[in-house]
Amino acid sequence: MLRSLIILLVLAQLPVALAGDIDIALDADSAATLVNVTVDIAANDMPLTSTGRNSFTFDPEPGLVAERLSVTTDGAPAGFSDFDLQIDIPFFVEDDPIELAAPVVLTSLPLGKLASVWAIQHLAFTNRLSSLLRVNARSGRGFMTALRFIRDIPRPANAEDGKLALLFARTSAALATEHFVQPDPDMEEAIAFIESTLDDPDAAARVFPRSRDRAEATAAVALFKQFRAIQLKKLVDAADELPRTAVPDTAADLDAAAQRCARIDDLTGRFRAARATGDATTLLPIEMRNLENAAICANDAIKWPTEAPPTDARNRLNAARTLVGLLDDRLEEFADSLGLAAGENATLRRANSRRIELGNQIDFVTAAMQGSAH
Repeated sequence: MLRSLIILLVLAQLPVALAGDIDIALDADSAATLVNVTVDIAANDMPLTSTGRNSFTFDPEPGLVAERLSVTTDGAPAGFSDFDLQIDIPFFVEDDPIELAAPVVLTSLPLGKLASVWAIQHLAFTNRLSSLLRVNARSGRGFMTALRFIRDIPRPANAEDGKLALLFARTSAALATEHFVQPDPDMEEAIAFIESTLDDPDAAARVFPRSRDRAEATAAVALFKQFRAIQLKKLVDAADELPRTAVPDTAADLDAAAQRCARIDDLTGRFRAARATGDATTLLPIEMRNLENAAICANDAIKWPTEAPPTDARNRLNAARTLVGLLDDRLEEFADSLGLAAGENATLRRANSRRIELGNQIDFVTAAMQGSAH
């Protein structure tokens, strides 16, 4: 229903966004592994053009805050597994090419074959996307292999398993929160394993024998579980910094206002989807900031000379009314979550002020339109 807000929020034809570049490095411990491996890349909302082997250029949709990209490999030889990645490309990425890695690693990586993991573990500290992907793929495969032994034999988890789990969890959290990688089931399973281990004092002492390891494991789990909120906060912060022009003076001003409001509208839909994951309370403060911006866009969109309303005036008003209804629901929910502290919360006060301003503007424009009809 709220997608109808695009009529309200887009004040002009959006400008064409600047193209970006993506480079994907096939990666394996042996070059022979990659002889028949190919890379496939696809995007939900943007066209991709090949500019060379595993290099692409793209034209992002200017009305979106992020583009979902899928990267997979095909042709891994027997004993190896193809790579699969889901990543969102935020609109504020730097001008430098996006450097991805597509590691093709052994399907099973038991303790005797972990040399490739420990040889490159230091790359995780660079925080580069391609380096994190390489370390994450190998540590994840090693940990999932260990987990099968733990469950199938079964055998007690040990410190070596904990070392693998911690490296996998730390790189997973960094990929999700810093680089907008979408977690996969293996990542989720590793986090669940660490949580259950830390909840058992005897197991925690055996798997994470140093207090420092337990602290780092706890921090990695906490960071990973906040990835949706962190990703959305970064998108809201970036959209909030885009220029706002209430009464555009030039075509460039009009374009900037349209792009800002279209992205805020896109964020509104992303919050709705994120709430389905069950972390709505954590998301509320960030969502309120975005709705505050959405109210500003709506207010701007229904300001027109009373004698010359736009052709889509009624659609704009209806969309603004829909937004007011959403604001009412979220304001009540946010106030309930804050309890006694609600009266002192600046985010709540600002959002409520924007809701009142928008409601008053709707009443004014509605009355003016009704008066002109008589």
